[in-house]
Amino acid sequence: MIKRYLLVTVVLALCMVWVGGSSALTNLWTGRVQNMPVMAGSGGPDTYGYTWIDSDTAVGPVFAWVDTASDWTEVTGLFDDNVVGPFPLGFTFPYYWYSANQIYVGSNGYISFSDATLEAAAFQPLPDPTKPNDLVAPLMDDLDFTVGNPSCYYWTNAALDTFIISYLNVRFWNSPASTNTFQIILSGPDSTITFQILDQTGPSQSQDSRSVGIEDITGTVGLRYLFGYTPPENVIHDNLAILFMPPDSTAFAITDAALTDAGSADSRGFILQTTDSRDLWAAVKNTGNQPATAFDVYGWIMDTLGTVYFGDTVTIATLDPGAVDTAMFAPSWTPPSEMTYIFKAKVNLPGDGVDVNDSAMTEVLVVDYPGELTWVDDFTEMGMSWNGTGSGWANKFTPPQYPVLVQSVSARVETTFAPPKTITVQLMDDDTPDGSPGTVLADTTFTVSSSAGAWYTYTLYPGHYFVFTDGSFFVGYIQNDASDPFIAMDFSQPKSRHGWEYTGSYAPHRDNDSMDVGLKAYVDVAPGPTLIEAYASDGPTQNPGIDDDDYVVLNFDTETNVPALDATNIDAVLPLSSGHTWLSGDSSLNSAVWSADSTQLVVYLVTSGGAPTVAVGDTVYPDSVTITDRWGIPCESPRVIEGSFAVGVEESAIRSGRLVNVLRMANPNPFSTGTRIAFEVASRTHTRISVHDATGRRVATLVDQIRDPGRYVINWDGVDATGNRLGSGIYFVRMTSGSYSGTVKVGLLR
Repeated sequence: MIKRYLLVTVVLALCMVWVGGSSALTNLWTGRVQNMPVMAGSGGPDTYGYTWIDSDTAVGPVFAWVDTASDWTEVTGLFDDNVVGPFPLGFTFPYYWYSANQIYVGSNGYISFSDATLEAAAFQPLPDPTKPNDLVAPLMDDLDFTVGNPSCYYWTNAALDTFIISYLNVRFWNSPASTNTFQIILSGPDSTITFQILDQTGPSQSQDSRSVGIEDITGTVGLRYLFGYTPPENVIHDNLAILFMPPDSTAFAITDAALTDAGSADSRGFILQTTDSRDLWAAVKNTGNQPATAFDVYGWIMDTLGTVYFGDTVTIATLDPGAVDTAMFAPSWTPPSEMTYIFKAKVNLPGDGVDVNDSAMTEVLVVDYPGELTWVDDFTEMGMSWNGTGSGWANKFTPPQYPVLVQSVSARVETTFAPPKTITVQLMDDDTPDGSPGTVLADTTFTVSSSAGAWYTYTLYPGHYFVFTDGSFFVGYIQNDASDPFIAMDFSQPKSRHGWEYTGSYAPHRDNDSMDVGLKAYVDVAPGPTLIEAYASDGPTQNPGIDDDDYVVLNFDTETNVPALDATNIDAVLPLSSGHTWLSGDSSLNSAVWSADSTQLVVYLVTSGGAPTVAVGDTVYPDSVTITDRWGIPCESPRVIEGSFAVGVEESAIRSGRLVNVLRMANPNPFSTGTRIAFEVASRTHTRISVHDATGRRVATLVDQIRDPGRYVINWDGVDATGNRLGSGIYFVRMTSGSYSGTVKVGLLR
């Protein structure tokens, strides 16, 4: 991983401590002491009965590496500090007092049967009640899948109830001379786990917290083979096999009910409006091996000062080991005002053996539009930076109402030690399969020239029009200089758990349970299309007054829903002032034609039975029900018809004073062979239109010259600046003209 630097010194207490020479491990959450005798070549039992023995012992397992073959499946998506999965075992594997049928794979040399939380340096000794839990860790250390030629494969055979996963040629972070190849073998018939270390070469900068061992779903029972350099006889080496064996029988009993989710999956924060009504709930899992009967689950809403606004208690009659039940609290809750609330839920099970998993806390942000979406308060306690360049963080936001317009995105820098430094603030889509930050929709770079903390705000609207009709979006931050500046972090409760970290790839922030990232967005109800211009034009025949080739052009500032218009409905959809009509004396209309990009409507007039009464100076009142944008937002912008139906008045002269700098949508979009891009220039000025890929790299320049006022259309055939065909993907067309800057997204399909 790219190491992080803290702005302030924080004293951390380890979760486990060794007691004297008895090799007993004290769990600071429960106060229990687990006997973990450490002897050369073997160890255990833990309180459940698991023991281990390694190949350094004469009677231990024989190292016998299992090579990958063509029937193995590659584990893709591993980078530096992330988790992928779940992947099926293909059979039911007995583990401690329960069973597993899937795994999550951590890039840092471990798997979990149930927990997708990232474990990253500094690592903790096993067992450890803090998330992630349910770990099997043959070499939990700071591994990096972004350098060298690493890979990860797994093989399963349901007939043999055997599963093998191998990490191959993986370096430690920032350790070019290192390489690590190891595997885990899960054997269903005897419930054993075997670690095999084929090659462990080179140093790790996190070796003092290297963790090797296993733990249960609660994180309170497990076996530690190695932590750091202790015990020294268990330091990892080549051609080492470690076998973990369950007991033939056990009298182990544990009563435990874990509150796994409060109001949302993984107790992640959610956003409401004051008009919303929310059903509050809590998911409870019996993580012990004894039935849990007649116990209460409490749920309540309070503000950050402790004032309670809601409370309810639900009794669960029976919950068998391994089972999950949901406590639904009543009634539905409607927030009384805009602020940050805390939803807390707690299990009260008599005799519960693990206190740390009994409760959960979820952040609830209540905000009406226009408003600020943020997971931090006004008093961030510290700053954090990466020691490498190009790394950063992101926050995820799921708006409470759609469609929503993102007006600005902001990042708070807590300080910088050696200004000036630069940062990049981003708006990103949620278009990735794993829900991580996706396509960069817009970004800009700021220079941090002062050591004082400040927000850096990238104003998007009206220059950029980013409307979301569903899903989520991300606000991102990239640190462009090593170790500086420090982005703000908020330690105060509650926590949203919506932070992401970027070190070459995105992964959920490892400290989501303890801090929120200083990133926010300002949003509003998305505006509907605006009728920005209505002008009359004399047709080619140039007869006095209205004749059969005259027309009126209506220009909108964004895409519309393209309603069909004809003589039967045009006066209702586009009513005119003074009781005037678009129709001729015999109620006829030539046609009403929308442009390909749906932003322009041309109404062609006809004079059969008498000329229509539409006139320059009339006001057009678009019907907000019929004319909307593509998301259904109504158009509510009347406009006076300008121009002239007079003889000899050319369209260019009519329109010369009403042009605006604007980049229109591309058509077709997406495209495969070519697309047309329309734009306007309001005054004679240097205009540039360029094409950028999803990383922001400029791949083509379409216009780079002084342009006179007017409307233009250019073609782009999907090639780069050297004439080479670009591959399929999302590209961004950017226009700058004077002070105007605009961007549209286009899709290229090959």
